[in-house]
Amino acid sequence: MMVNWKSQYLVMKLKYINYKKKFKGGMLHQVPNVPGEVDNNSVRINGTQVAVAQWNSKNPIDDLRIFLETTDKNLENYIIFKEKFNNIARIAKTSINAYKEVNSHMDFINHCTSLFYKDYFTGANLHNADLRNIYLKGHNLTETTLTKANLQDVDLTNANLYKANLEGANLKGANLQKTNLTEAKLHNAKLQGAKLQGTNLRGAHLDTVDLKNANLRGAELQDAKLQGTDLYKANLEGAKLQGSNLYRANLEGANLEGASLEGANLQNAFLYKANLEGASLEGANLTSANLYKVNLTNADLEGANLYNADLEGVNLIGADLYNANLTEADLTGASLKGTSLEVANLTSANLTSANLYNANLTSANLYNADLTGADLTGADLTGAIL
Repeated sequence: MMVNWKSQYLVMKLKYINYKKKFKGGMLHQVPNVPGEVDNNSVRINGTQVAVAQWNSKNPIDDLRIFLETTDKNLENYIIFKEKFNNIARIAKTSINAYKEVNSHMDFINHCTSLFYKDYFTGANLHNADLRNIYLKGHNLTETTLTKANLQDVDLTNANLYKANLEGANLKGANLQKTNLTEAKLHNAKLQGAKLQGTNLRGAHLDTVDLKNANLRGAELQDAKLQGTDLYKANLEGAKLQGSNLYRANLEGANLEGASLEGANLQNAFLYKANLEGASLEGANLTSANLYKVNLTNADLEGANLYNADLEGVNLIGADLYNANLTEADLTGASLKGTSLEVANLTSANLTSANLYNANLTSANLYNADLTGADLTGADLTGAIL
């Protein structure tokens, strides 16, 4: 069961406690019209003198300060830190004298509270640590080592994992929404069932990671390393993949509707039956990519390199292929109705039975292209090289 540390550490603030309040159950609650008086060492309630706790010979605040300064940041020491801090909280509730002592160190106490909420694990070594019951939401885990750590089902919403090393980590079912994973290393990480909508994965290392059926809608994957990554039927709708490396990635059946892939490397990528409707692939490298029966309706492929790409049966209705390189591409049975192919290079391309109705082929290079059975009704071939 996840502990809500915030509620416990609020006692450290004790902002509203004053000398007119009395002790009740260890806490200091105001109780009106109860005769009594308080001094620094004891409390008198209804005429009964009650002794209050004093500091031990070893000051727990100094003890905690020394502990934080002399120990490494890891899970074991975090647990010790937590207990030492909780002990101070317990002592602070016992008396006005103890409260005043704690209050005199409030800057340090606030610092400790911040560590719990956010900063303790920054740069820590958490290799192989079991973090399933640790509260990490919103924590700063910059450059933290989390190799082979168990983070299954952990809520990491809004956490900062910039340049964190998560190689081999178990992140199954983890909530990574709005998490910053910029340049994080996730090679061999287990991300099945993880919530990745809107996650910042800019420049992240995701080579060969299993992301089958992953929901990456709206995720930021600019310049991400995704070589050989399995994105079978992944939801990448609206995802930002500019400059990403998807060499030999598996995108079969993936949803990339409206995705931004400008300058992305999709060489030899497998995109069978993927949905790229309205996607932006300007300047993308799709050399030898498998785009069989892909939906590229209204996609922007201006200047894209589709050399030797398999575009058989592809839907390119309304797409923009201005100045695209389609040399030796296979466009057998492709639907290019109303498509812009102005200045495109279609040298030795296979356009057998392709539908080029009303296509714009102005100044296109169709040298040695196979147009057997192609429908060129209404096509504009002004200045085209045939």
